[in-house]
Amino acid sequence: LDLDSCWKLTDVGALGSLSALTSLTVTYCDNVTDVGALGSLSTLTSLDLADCWKLTDIGALGSLSTLTSLSLTGCISVTDVGALGSLSALTSLSLAECLKLTDVGALGSLSTLTSLSLAGCNNVTDIGALGSLSALTSLDLDSCWKLTDVGALGSLSALTSLTVTYCDNVT
Repeated sequence: LDLDSCWKLTDVGALGSLSALTSLTVTYCDNVTDVGALGSLSTLTSLDLADCWKLTDIGALGSLSTLTSLSLTGCISVTDVGALGSLSALTSLSLAECLKLTDVGALGSLSTLTSLSLAGCNNVTDIGALGSLSALTSLDLDSCWKLTDVGALGSLSALTSLTVTYCDNVT
């Protein structure tokens, strides 16, 4: 189901009853603030909520145990991704341009994660927990301005692509 650029859409509650849904795109829906109902989509494998600027609470997404791909790119009001730490099937995660995000510690438990983008998350300062992501092959830290230490990444033996550009404080 694709709900791209539905600018006046505010309520996605009815989508919670689509029990067989495997893929959902709700992008550029500027007025969506609550995705709690999506937590009941037990067969969902792909979820794209990119550029839902007013979205703040993504806690319900932590119950999506079959989710393999999640994009919260440009969700500039998201501050807490703690619930994502329980997504044990997740292989691809984009939190790019989540400007208010500071803590990514919970992501350290995502043992199946192969691709992670934190590009433009300019308030993230500590990525130490990412050192435990042994399956990670691609990591984008472009423009993480407040990041100072990437030493934890030395243990990521599967990593084949690493972007650490415009991270002016990394020493």
